[in-house]
Amino acid sequence: MTIRPRSFMALVLVWVLFITSCSSVHPTAVETGVVDSGTDSSVILADLVAQSIQRGDHEAAKAYLARALARYIEQEDRVRQADSMGSLGQLAYRQGEYAAASDYLGQALDLYTEINSQAGRAATLGNLGLIASDQGNYAEARKLHGQALAIYTQLGDQSGRANQLGNLGRVLLNQSDYAEADKLLNQALALHTELGDLHGQAAGLDNLGVVAQMQGNLVEARLY
Repeated sequence: MTIRPRSFMALVLVWVLFITSCSSVHPTAVETGVVDSGTDSSVILADLVAQSIQRGDHEAAKAYLARALARYIEQEDRVRQADSMGSLGQLAYRQGEYAAASDYLGQALDLYTEINSQAGRAATLGNLGLIASDQGNYAEARKLHGQALAIYTQLGDQSGRANQLGNLGRVLLNQSDYAEADKLLNQALALHTELGDLHGQAAGLDNLGVVAQMQGNLVEARLY
């Protein structure tokens, strides 16, 4: 039984990095995609990407992100280059394009390392871990999530820690290491509870139920 990771949360992590590096823009400009003389075109592109993702139009989002990336390369804006690379990687991941996703995320990781963005590195390592897990490469996934967890711990980012503990727990569950999976998933659940993250709590309880079920503890599984 393969346990799917929280892939949507990973998209949010990278996407937040990209979108918060841009300002809001007048709605008319967003609707038309026309850049007026007083507006940074990269801001409009960022808003267009956001709207496309909200509509579920990933192809349009990918096209806008590619245009934004070209602009950032031209401007030598390494931070936004890394953010848009990461977002392109996540869009490719959601479409099942693992090779493209790994390539984009690998480039993003190199850029985040170059500019010493630890938050960017942690998010990207976690996302690469999700790809490895989806492909059944659990040893690599365990290593990547572990690296991400170490950075989030160093940064004091409790939400990031909770997500990576959960991801590690799911990897261990897929490796049938139930005792360690139970330990990490309980740690993740405690953090999600402390943070008031209801979605995280629900996912944690569900995964702990799977751990109990896989060990034959059906009564305990029902409690989750």
